[in-house]
Amino acid sequence: MTKPIEALERFFRKKLVYPLLRMIFRNPVLDAPIDLHRVKRILILRYDRIGDMIVTTPILRTLKQQYPHIRLDVLASKVNAEVVQRSPLVDNLMIIETNWVRLLRQIVHLRKQRYDVVLNFIFNRTTGPGILANLVAPNGCKVGQGPDRYAFYFNRLVKVRRFEQHMLESYVSFVEQAFGISVQREELTFQIAIGADAKRTVDDWLQKQILHRRSEPKSPGLPYLILNPSGKDMDRSLEARQVAALVKNLSEKPDFRVVVLDAPGNKATSEAICTESDFLKSLVYRTLSSKPLGELASLIEGAFLVISPDTSIVHFASAMQTPVLAIYAPVNASQEWLPHKVPYDVVMAKGEQRISDIEPQVLIDGADRFIARVLEMKRAQSRELK
Repeated sequence: MTKPIEALERFFRKKLVYPLLRMIFRNPVLDAPIDLHRVKRILILRYDRIGDMIVTTPILRTLKQQYPHIRLDVLASKVNAEVVQRSPLVDNLMIIETNWVRLLRQIVHLRKQRYDVVLNFIFNRTTGPGILANLVAPNGCKVGQGPDRYAFYFNRLVKVRRFEQHMLESYVSFVEQAFGISVQREELTFQIAIGADAKRTVDDWLQKQILHRRSEPKSPGLPYLILNPSGKDMDRSLEARQVAALVKNLSEKPDFRVVVLDAPGNKATSEAICTESDFLKSLVYRTLSSKPLGELASLIEGAFLVISPDTSIVHFASAMQTPVLAIYAPVNASQEWLPHKVPYDVVMAKGEQRISDIEPQVLIDGADRFIARVLEMKRAQSRELK
């Protein structure tokens, strides 16, 4: 989008859209925290990305454990719903409709639920979720965060310190201010419920490849390391040459095998995996089911280490307590998206570099250092057990 058009859009939104919406949505301001003992139904808006849903799971667990009488519903996206599909923390999981007619029907259905509270956890978007919250719960208490210009969408607008802390800490601050509660930070961990089918699929594959999970060190085969080359977009993904160099280096180590995740969206890397000789010593994993997130979670749970430029996979590793080497560029490198409560390290692009601009040797050196650290940690744990 060009700068003049962006300026025109901002002018249109500020001078016409916002004043009109302020006239429509007359939400009384609620200065005091909401008393959760009087709340029966909460709707959480979380129809965005996979990693965002993973980072939200500790909040779901906190609310459900401390206030089990509350019905906790989640409006998810098609891509992230599977993260909590089997979770006992969610009473009703719904996927937001993308067709206008079906969306209107969904809004009518949601209005009938008479939610006491709607929480907007989509921090990077306010207008869409704000309008939706008002449509589905006109008489409920809508809670959001952000600049004061968005206050008319909500009954309670809280302030969080974005970009200065982990996103989970921002979510914690959000609910603490909204409800006047105290959340125990040391108990906050990510959670993904893995179905028996997904685990069985991965176990069968590991057995065929003669690999074993890190939790089963005495099983036949070798442990494995996961290399995920793909990120949100091509600027945040590894190029085929970088992946090939990493695989060549890692495959020469005798103590483990390399498993490369093949993402269909990264066409160049997918083609290289099939044709380049550097990939011959690695194993390639392509998800086999229509619901791949459970497979990924199970595969990552069994690995002794994960390397990834994608924050979703980083969050998977955090949830599965798997050490992770994150590869970041400045555009996505902030305190918000670091691994959580798991051994980790970061390889960072410099200046204006994209992830694809990082020299392969820099990636190799970072991987070697972190692998050595993780292996030493494993040896130390073994000595303690003896």
